[in-house]
Order: sequence, then C-alpha cells, then structure tokens
Amino acid sequence: MAKTDDNHENDSIYLVDSIQDHFVDEDGCMYFQVKWQGHESSKEWTWEPQTNLEIEGDMLVKEYFESLGKRRKRVRRSAKKQPSSSVTTCGTKRGRRNERHRTVPSGRTAKLAWKPPRGSWEHEPFHIDGCEGDSAETLMIYITWLGGHKTRHKVDVLCKKCPQKMLRYLEQYVSMS
Repeated sequence: MAKTDDNHENDSIYLVDSIQDHFVDEDGCMYFQVKWQGHESSKEWTWEPQTNLEIEGDMLVKEYFESLGKRRKRVRRSAKKQPSSSVTTCGTKRGRRNERHRTVPSGRTAKLAWKPPRGSWEHEPFHIDGCEGDSAETLMIYITWLGGHKTRHKVDVLCKKCPQKMLRYLEQYVSMS
C-alpha cells in the first residue's frame, strides 16, 4: 500500500472482476465473494460486505442477482428440454478491497452458516419446493432461496413470515367443484 505524507495508509483501489457467491449473516448483512481482476486464484478472492463495494448504482450487485435469476430459469427450461438463454457475465467495476474481512467463512462453510433473513419474507426471493408431514403440527415446508440455499420450516413459521406466498402455494392444490 502506498504511504501518504501523513504516514497513513491509503485504501488501494482494486478492480472487481466478478461476484462469485453471496450470503447473509446473522445480523442481516449481505456479503459477496469478490473475484479481483488480476487475481485468478480462488484463494485470493475475498468476502466483502455490500457496503465495501462502492459501485455506481450497485450495478455489479444487480447484474449478479440478474445472472442468478437467468441461471434458475435456464435450469427450469432444460428440465423441459427447451433451449436456454445465455447468461450474461458481470462487467468490470471498481471496489475496495478490505483485508479485515478475509476471516469471513468461504465456500462450503459460508453456505452452512447461512440463515434466512429476519422479519417478513413476503418480498424475499425464494421458491417453495414442497412439503411433507401428517398434520399441521408436523407439516414441514422446503424452500430454495435465491442463491441456492435450501431450508425447511414448520408451516406455521411460513404462515407468519410470508402468508401471501404460502396461500399462493396452497392454492395450487385446492380444487373447487
């Protein structure tokens, strides 16, 4: 790092090549796994909080989530044997590399540590995969969140956290004659 006349270290500006993954910690802060331009080894990628990515209009983050949505659509279409759309790659943006966040768990550990967001889930992107159980007390709902995280919850939790989504899911299985 370059030293200034005041003997203070400057934050070096690194170019973000792409965002590889993300997770939300217990406090609801979102972290992104950043691949830095010129640093191809996955050992050099870092976990950065969203606040460290100083991007005009958060375009890189937006492009990352759009590419996740396109991948999810492509997987669904391939199951139906239809041609898939191409996935766009993220462009080069500027970001700050913060060494103190290297201790955030990476890869497999980060996915195990992932927890659903606090509060309402009504506007959170997820898909209800299915349910199993004998009664309302033992009925478990399986969810796949944006980013591929999978969780399961009791039906009463979903009725409180996202009643409209739960209603839309259950309406698929009700027939009126």
